[in-house]
Amino acid sequence: EHTITAKAPDHETFTKHLTAPEGAALSVDVSLTRSAGKPATPVPPVTKPAPTSASPAPISSGTADHVNEPPPDLSTQRSNTLPIVTTAGAVVLAAGVWGRPVGRMFGIDVAVAALEHQYAVTEKSGKIERDLPALRDPDLNFYLKPEVGAFAIGGWEPATIPACAGDMPNTFGRELLPNQLDRLAPILEAATGRIPIVGELGLRTIINGPIPVTPDGEPILGPAPGVANVWLAAGFTSGIAASGGAGRVLADWMTSGRPTFPMPSLDPGRFEAIAGDLQLLNSKANAAYAGYYALSGAHQKSLA
Repeated sequence: EHTITAKAPDHETFTKHLTAPEGAALSVDVSLTRSAGKPATPVPPVTKPAPTSASPAPISSGTADHVNEPPPDLSTQRSNTLPIVTTAGAVVLAAGVWGRPVGRMFGIDVAVAALEHQYAVTEKSGKIERDLPALRDPDLNFYLKPEVGAFAIGGWEPATIPACAGDMPNTFGRELLPNQLDRLAPILEAATGRIPIVGELGLRTIINGPIPVTPDGEPILGPAPGVANVWLAAGFTSGIAASGGAGRVLADWMTSGRPTFPMPSLDPGRFEAIAGDLQLLNSKANAAYAGYYALSGAHQKSLA
């Protein structure tokens, strides 16, 4: 018996246990040596945004937006309420891979590492159906998504590296990093073994860009420790998938003074002891990244 999992565009997850004969009857050839991914019933096509590494969002001064202009350095202010001039009276720090350097502008150590993350896009083929779902294979540590007649294939490398030597520079914008095919090759080989058609397709391109990761792989959400009017929404490795829920929870929290429900696992203060040590932060974030598909209990034990 094998477990297959797929996710539709509305993020509903379909999971079903299949016997080998049932797997052989699937419309897409999937090798069920261990486990594979495909829903028991058809789901709509998965839409995917264009692969880009976005620049930090412009920061509003309350009267005008200043694009590509850093905000004033407030780190020297000795107060638990910073003199931020906005129409709302508060700031949400949601800077992605720039979370750490932007946080330092406010005198806050944000425990977000910027690591390299890669995926490959195959050549197009008429054999790839339009209604295929996204697929995850936790056993073989890869994911596969339809990409307009092709596949996008990625995973969680056991030995990725920081995207830069120090903090992510403000000058890094809509650009990519040099690909590292030697690190991605085992993931592509695993996908080929599981989905035989992948072995028939050439690679069109490899995307390598920075991705934010915290020391435990979970995002940071809530009020910044020690600063009353700064809120954190940082370290979202799956930012697009979590953005709607995170935004709603944070908005409710800021307006009502309490979270919609308790979220101790996302507490912004949980990394206080290591947030200022970039080397240790990168090391723990790398371990969290490598274990992104690991079973929760075993993974958390390995991060302790």
